[in-house]
Amino acid sequence: HLPLKLLSIIVGRAGYLSGMHFLNKQIKPKRYTDDEILNLCKVIIDSGRSYSKIKKSIFPLAYPFHASEYLGALHGLSSILLMILNSPWFQRTPLVKELTNAPTDILNDVKGTIDLLLSLQDEEGNFPTAADDAQENIRQPPLIQWCHGSPGIIYLLIKAYKVFKEEKYLNAARKVADVIWRCGLLTAGPSLCHGVAGNGYAFLMMFRATGEVQYVYRAFKFAEFLKHPHFTVWRRND
Repeated sequence: HLPLKLLSIIVGRAGYLSGMHFLNKQIKPKRYTDDEILNLCKVIIDSGRSYSKIKKSIFPLAYPFHASEYLGALHGLSSILLMILNSPWFQRTPLVKELTNAPTDILNDVKGTIDLLLSLQDEEGNFPTAADDAQENIRQPPLIQWCHGSPGIIYLLIKAYKVFKEEKYLNAARKVADVIWRCGLLTAGPSLCHGVAGNGYAFLMMFRATGEVQYVYRAFKFAEFLKHPHFTVWRRND
């Protein structure tokens, strides 16, 4: 019974969907049926289509938060799509040989939105904070943090690679990992949201996806930095 505008992972339906996925992994028999999960997914899809049409968004699926179309994980598009990709529509089983069993129209809108998001990645590996910036050709300084930047979007890229088996998603994730390695030691604190830990966690996700040891090394170095005496002086309290 949430208001239709509440769709993000932090204060909306995508967050509720994340909880459903988590409980189904932890509790046997599953707490939620596939139909219950997909009914919520349909509400999220319908809301995204409706808002996109009304606002003439560049994306087939678009979601507002305080009148902005954020792209990052905390309030934005990437984590909403990630929760949709975690749904039964996109889970492969021995009985399902296709890449997905999502209805064609939903598949086209979800993948089309992901591909448009991918097209906004710059050569450094960063993404705009919001679709509004991309539509108006506004270039803001990149935010290299989980909440509003590429370190949060990397989760969607890795999941899209696993679901659709297309190298372009993994290549984009590699670019994100590289820019985090170059620029991701933040002074905002150790937090997951906009701190060093949130950025370092992306390397663990890349190791899980690729098995490449360089990402374990990078994660270790970010963890090591958290205990560095300079960091304890520089960091700001969250």
